[in-house]
Amino acid sequence: MASPRKDVDEAEVISPCRSRGDIVDVTQLRPHRSRLPTFFYLLSFAPPCPAIWRDPRGFVTHPLVLYFIGFVTALAAGVSMPSLDLLYGYWTNGITPGTSTSSGILARSSQVAWIMTVIGVVSLGLNWLFLTCFASASHNLTVRLRHTYVASIIVQDQAFFDVVGPGEIASRASKDVSTVRTALGEKMAFIIWALATLVTGLISAFINAPRLAGVLFALIPFTVLVFAVLGWATDLVSTPALAVEGKAASLVEQTLSSVRIVQAFGMAQHLIRRLNEGMLERLERLGLGRSLIRGIEQSTIYTILNLSYSTSFWFGSIQIARGTTSVGAVLTTFFNILNALFALANAVPHLAILFEGYVALGSLRKQIERVPVIDVRDQSGRKEAAKLDAPAFELHDITFAYPSRPFSKSLNHVSATVQRGQVTAFVGPSGSGKTTIASLLMREYDPETCNWRNPVDPLPEVEQREADEEKKAAKRKRGRLPLIKREKSTESGASSTGAEKGAGSADLEAKRSRVVGSGLVTYQGADLRSYNLRWLRSQVAVVSQHPQLFTASIFENVAAGLREGISPDEARPRCIEALKKADAWHFVEKLPQGIDTVVSGGRVGLLSGGQRQRVAIARALVREPEVLILDEGTSALDSATEDRIKVMLQEEQKKRGMTLVLIAHRLSTIREADKIVVMAKGEVRDQGTYDELMREERDDQTFREMALAQQAAVTEVDDPSPKRRTSVSTLATSTAIDGRGEGRHGRGTLDARKPSLTSTASSSNPLKRLPSSFSGRGASHPEHTAKAVAADAQAIAGPSTAQDAAGITRVLSAKEQDGAAAQEEEALGGDKKEPAPRPRMRALFRILAHRKWFFLVGILGAIIGGGSFPVAGYLTGRAVDSLSIEGNNRELRRQSDAWALYFFILALADLVIFLVNAFFLELASESVVRKLKVDGLRALLRQEIGFFDQEESASGALTSAVSSHPSNVGAATGLILSQVILSLTNLLGSLILGLVLSWKATLVCLAPVFVLFVAGFAEVAALERYETMASKPSGKAAAYISEVMDGVRTVSALGRESEVMRTFDSESRSDPHRYKFLALGALGFATGQAMVLFLSALVFYWGGKLLSEDELGISQLYAVFEAVIIGAFSAGRLFTYIGDYSRAYSSFGQIQAWLVRKPKVAMIEPTTVTSTTTEKQSESDVATSATRGDIVFSRVEMRYPQRPQHAALRSLDLTIQSGTNVAFCGTSGSGKSSILSLIERFYDPTRGTITFGGVDSRSMSIESLRAGIAYVSQDPVLFEGPLRWNIALGAQDPTSVSDEAIESALEQACILDFVRTLPQGLETDIGMKGAQLSGGQKQRLCIARAILRDAPLLLLDEATSALDATSEKSVQRALDRASVGRTTVTIAHRLSTIRNADVIHVVEEGDIVESGGHEELLKRGGRYRDLVAAQL
Repeated sequence: MASPRKDVDEAEVISPCRSRGDIVDVTQLRPHRSRLPTFFYLLSFAPPCPAIWRDPRGFVTHPLVLYFIGFVTALAAGVSMPSLDLLYGYWTNGITPGTSTSSGILARSSQVAWIMTVIGVVSLGLNWLFLTCFASASHNLTVRLRHTYVASIIVQDQAFFDVVGPGEIASRASKDVSTVRTALGEKMAFIIWALATLVTGLISAFINAPRLAGVLFALIPFTVLVFAVLGWATDLVSTPALAVEGKAASLVEQTLSSVRIVQAFGMAQHLIRRLNEGMLERLERLGLGRSLIRGIEQSTIYTILNLSYSTSFWFGSIQIARGTTSVGAVLTTFFNILNALFALANAVPHLAILFEGYVALGSLRKQIERVPVIDVRDQSGRKEAAKLDAPAFELHDITFAYPSRPFSKSLNHVSATVQRGQVTAFVGPSGSGKTTIASLLMREYDPETCNWRNPVDPLPEVEQREADEEKKAAKRKRGRLPLIKREKSTESGASSTGAEKGAGSADLEAKRSRVVGSGLVTYQGADLRSYNLRWLRSQVAVVSQHPQLFTASIFENVAAGLREGISPDEARPRCIEALKKADAWHFVEKLPQGIDTVVSGGRVGLLSGGQRQRVAIARALVREPEVLILDEGTSALDSATEDRIKVMLQEEQKKRGMTLVLIAHRLSTIREADKIVVMAKGEVRDQGTYDELMREERDDQTFREMALAQQAAVTEVDDPSPKRRTSVSTLATSTAIDGRGEGRHGRGTLDARKPSLTSTASSSNPLKRLPSSFSGRGASHPEHTAKAVAADAQAIAGPSTAQDAAGITRVLSAKEQDGAAAQEEEALGGDKKEPAPRPRMRALFRILAHRKWFFLVGILGAIIGGGSFPVAGYLTGRAVDSLSIEGNNRELRRQSDAWALYFFILALADLVIFLVNAFFLELASESVVRKLKVDGLRALLRQEIGFFDQEESASGALTSAVSSHPSNVGAATGLILSQVILSLTNLLGSLILGLVLSWKATLVCLAPVFVLFVAGFAEVAALERYETMASKPSGKAAAYISEVMDGVRTVSALGRESEVMRTFDSESRSDPHRYKFLALGALGFATGQAMVLFLSALVFYWGGKLLSEDELGISQLYAVFEAVIIGAFSAGRLFTYIGDYSRAYSSFGQIQAWLVRKPKVAMIEPTTVTSTTTEKQSESDVATSATRGDIVFSRVEMRYPQRPQHAALRSLDLTIQSGTNVAFCGTSGSGKSSILSLIERFYDPTRGTITFGGVDSRSMSIESLRAGIAYVSQDPVLFEGPLRWNIALGAQDPTSVSDEAIESALEQACILDFVRTLPQGLETDIGMKGAQLSGGQKQRLCIARAILRDAPLLLLDEATSALDATSEKSVQRALDRASVGRTTVTIAHRLSTIRNADVIHVVEEGDIVESGGHEELLKRGGRYRDLVAAQL
C-alpha cells in the first residue's frame, strides 16, 4: 500500500476543503490483502523499494532493506559467543599442565586476548547495527499497519460498529500495534541473535567433538518441542484474553466519554466494579494459565541447561578416558552447547512477547481484511439519477432487524414514498422505526442482508448467550436427560410469568426466531444498491438529534459538508453563508477566534446543544444536497430559532427543488409537509397531509391523538393551577425580580449592600487568594481573591458578619495554601515538574504491596535460582580439574561422575525453583496490571470536568493510556523482572565467588563490569526518551480514532473517510529526532555486549599470566573464569531488557501523575458563617440537608476554561427556593445549561458564591453534594450492558435495588411496557452506548434512572426533547409527581413542559432578563410571551 507523502504541508493535510475529489483519494482506502502467513504479515505493509542508484538513502532506509541488514548483522553478532568458546578451547589446550611451559602459557594467553579484543570491536558495531535496523524497520511498518488498520475500520458497515466500540478500536490501534512494534522489532532481533548463537554453537560443537555434540544435541529438539506445545497453549489463552481486553477498553471509553453523568450519579465505583469483576478478573484468571506456561518455559530451559552440564562431564570423561578427544575439545563443545541453551533461555521472555505480538497481529489482520457487506470502497455503480421524474425514495415492503438484535423486528412490511422536491415527514411514538428508515435511506444497512453476520464479527450478546446455552444443553444431553426436561419446564414457567407481565409465551418464542429481512429501497427509480455508494451519500445530507462535531475549527466542521471540487477560496464564503442560513453566524462571530475557533469533539464542550445542531445544519446546507434528512434536527432549538430555520428550509427547498425528509416529534414543525407518514411499532399506520390526518373520520387516529395532545399542552394558557398561582408572586418577590424585566435579575437588593461590604472587606487583613485554576475558572482572571470570597460570603450573611466572612479563607491550613499556590502557579503557566524517580519507586512499591507474598516468593525463587549459577561455576572449575587428570582414567571417571551427579541434582532443584519463581512473578504481574488499570481509571474519574476539556485528555487518548500503560508496567514486573533478578544475583554471586577463589584475578576484571553499568544507564536514558517520543503520536492518534469512531455515522454520511485518514496521518506523525535516541540506546546495548568479550580477553591474558607465575591453580583459574564470564554475561543480558524498563518507567510515570494529581476544585473549610446549624453534623448529613434548602447564586460569574475571555454567566443573582419547581428557558447558548453545571459543580464560578441551604458549596465535598442531586442531561447516556444494571446505576446503592423499584421507575418514565416486550426483559443488553434503542427510549431510561435516585434535588436539561407528544405528556406527569416534595430545576425549549413551574426564568446572554410564573410572564408581554407565541 502506498505510503502518504511526508513532505505535505500540515495545513494541506488537515484542510477539509481543499480540492480533493473523494473518488481520487479513495485509493488510500483500498482493501489490503496479503497471502503472507500472519507471522510475516507485517512485511506486506512495506512500500515499493526504490532502486539504489536512483535513491540510495531511500533504498537503505527501506523497511525490508533494514530488516535484511538487521537479520544479517544479528546472525553475525550471534557468532561472537561461539567464537569465545572456540578460543576458550584453543586457550585450554595451550595451558593444560603437562603440555605447556610458563612462556607458552603466557604467549597463548596474549594471542587469544588480542583475537578476542578484535572480535569485541567487531561485535560492538554489529550489535549496534542490528538493534537499530530492527527497531527502525518495525516502527516504520507498524506506522503503516496502524494507518491501514484505521483505513480499513473507517470503511466498515454499520453492522460492524454495532458490536465493536470506539474504545476497542482505539486500544487495538494503540496498544496492539505497539505490541507488534516491540515484538517484531527489538524482540525479534534478540531472538534471531540468540538463534544465531544457537546454530553457530551447534556447528562448532559437532566440528570439535561430534559424539559429545550428538549426545547433547538430543536436548535441543526436546526443548523445541516443549516450546512449540507451550506456544500453542499461549495462543489458546491469549485469543480470548484479547477479546476480553477489547470489551474492557470499550467500557473504559464509554465511561470516560460520559464522565459528566458518571460523576453526577457517583457511578465511578460501580462502573469500575463492573470493569474489575466482570472483565479484569477474567483476564487475571486467563493470566493464571499464562503464568503457568511462562513458569514451565523457564523451568524447562534452566533444567535442561544444568542437564547439559551433567551430561557433558559424564560423557566427556568417557571420551577422554578412551582417548577419542581432548579436554579442550570437550570444553569447547560443552560451552558451545551451553551457550546455545543459554541463548534459548535468554530468548524465553522475548518469545513470550513475540507470541503476544503474533496474536495481536492476527486480530488486527482479521479486522483489516474484513469485507463489509456495504463497502464504500467499491467504485462501481451509477453516478447519476436513473429517472429524474421518479420519486426520490421508495420503500417497498421492508422488513428489517438490526444485526445486533436479530430476533426483533424494527420494521415490519413498511412501504412508503418520498416524492422528489417535496417535504415528507415521518412521525410516531419513540421506537416506532423512524430513524431506522433514515438509516436505510443512507444505505447504512440493506434490508435483505441486515441479518448476515460477518464471520469476523463477534456474536451479538443475545446469540452468544444462546450459543452458550446450546453448548451446555448438549453436554447435559450426553449426560442426564431428565435434567433437560426439568429445565424445559422451568423455561415454560418463566414464559408464563412473562405472559403475566405482558409478553406472551408465543410472542417470546417468535422473538427467538431470527428475522428474515426483505424488501427493496429505490432512489430515483433504481435499486439503491445499484448506485455508487459514495456518490449516493454525496446527494444526501443528514442532521441528527445529537449531532457529532469533531475537534477542529467551526470552519473545518462546516466545510466537512462541502462536495468535492470546491477550492479553498470558495469554501470560506460558502461556510459563512451556510452558518447565516442556519441562524448560527451571530454566535459564531462572537467566539474568541470567530469561525476559526476550535471546538472539542464529541457532544460536549464549547457549544451548547442548540448551537451544535445549528452548526450541523450549516454543515448539511453547505453541501447543497438533493435530499436533506432532519432526524429531530431542531429538537434542541428554541421556538423562535426553529421557526426561522423552518422558513429558511422552505425557501431553500423551493429555490433548489430540494427533497426534504423530516423526522419530528413536534408536530407543529411538519404542519406544512406535503405528506406525513405515521408510524407505530415498526409499521406504517397512516399517510396523508396534516389536515387529512386530523379528520375525525380517519380509520387510524394515532396522528390526531398526538397532535391534540401537543396542542392541549401548548394552548392551555388560561387555566393555571390554583396551587401554582398562589406561590408565584411570593417566589418572584423572593428572587428580587424587576417586574418590567429591565436590567439584570435581582441587582437591587444585593447592590444595596455593596458599600458596607466593600469597607468591611477592606478593613480585614489581606489574605491569600484561592487558586484561579479551578475547573471552570479562567487563568486570566485572578480577581477571585480572598477579599472577593469574603465579600461573597458577606453578601449572603449580612454586614454584621463581615469579619467572620473573611475568616472563610483564613481557616485554610498552610498545606492547603501551598497547594493553592501551586495550582495557581500552574494555571499561570508555571512549569510542571516531573515526579522524581525516588517517589516513583516508593509509589510502585506501594502498588506492588497488595501482592507482596507472590512477589516475595517469586523474588526469593529468582535469588535462589540466580545463586545456582555461581554454584555451577564452582562445580565447573572442579569438574574441569577432574577432566585434566592424566594417567589415571579410573580416578578421572570417578571424580567426573561425582561432579556430573551434583549437576543433575542441581537440575532437579532448578526444575522446581524456576517454575515457582516465574509462575508467582507472572501471576503477580497480572494482578499489578489489573490494579493499575483500576486505580488509574479511578484516579481519572475523580478529576474535575475541566481536566477532560483539555485536548490531551480526550476520552480516546485516556482509553488508550489506561490500556497500554499498565501493560507496560506489568511486562516489567513479571518474567522480565525474574530475568533481571537472576542476572543480578548471578553477577553478584559470581563476583563473590571469584574474589574468594582469587582476588587478584577477579579485581582486575571488575573495571569492565563498571563500564557495563554505565553503558546500561545511558541506554535506559536514551531508550526511555525514544519510547516517549515514539508513543506520544500513538496517544494522539488514539484520541483522534476514538472520536472519529464515536461519530462514524457522521463520517460515513459526509463521505469524509479520506479526509479522516489525512488528518490521522498528520496526528500520528512521529518526531524525526527520535532516531538519534534509538541510535544512542542501541550503542549502549552494543557496548554492554562488547564489554563481555573485552572482559573475556582480559581474563584470558591476566589469568594466563597468573597461571604462568604459579599464583593461581588450574582449577581456581577455570572457576574464576567461569564465575567472571558468566557474571559479565549476566550483566550483558540485563541490557536486553532495558527497552522494557524504559517503557515501564515512562508508563508508570504517567500513571503516577494521575494518582497524585489532585482535582482542581475550590474547597474551603466550613464555618459558622455558612452553616445554618450550630450542631456538628457529618459531611454527608450537611450535604443532604443543604440540598433540601434554598439554592442561592450571589453575583456569580462563570467562564469556561476553553473560553476565559467570555463570560457564560454575568453577575447572576438568583434564589431557587426549596421544594419549588423552577424552570429556565431562552435561546440556545444563553447560559441555561451553565447554571445546571454550576449546581452540579461540574465547574466552579469565576466569581461569586453558590450556597445550598445557607452552606457554601465549596465547603462540601462534591460527592456528598451530588448524592442529593438527580440529573437528566440533554444527551442521553447509557452503557453497554443489561438494562437493569443501567437503571440501577442511578441509585445510591445499585446493588440493593429491587426489581420492584426499577419497574416502578420505568413505569413512571412510561417505558415499562416496552421493556416487558424485550426477549430478556430487564436483562436485555442494550448495546454500545444504548445503540439498540431509539433516542426517545434512551431518554426515558435516563429519566427512569433519575427517578430511581429519589434525590431532594432534580435537574432536568431538555429531558423530554426526544419524546413524542404522548410519551412526553405521560413522562411530564410522572416528573410533576416526582417533583412533589423536592426541588426541581428544568431547562426546556418546549415551553409546554414548564408552564406549571412555580417560577420561570428567561435567560439571555448569561443574564436573567425576566422571571415569574407562566401567567404572570404572559401578561407582561415580554420576552417569554414572544417565546410562547413562537410555539403556538
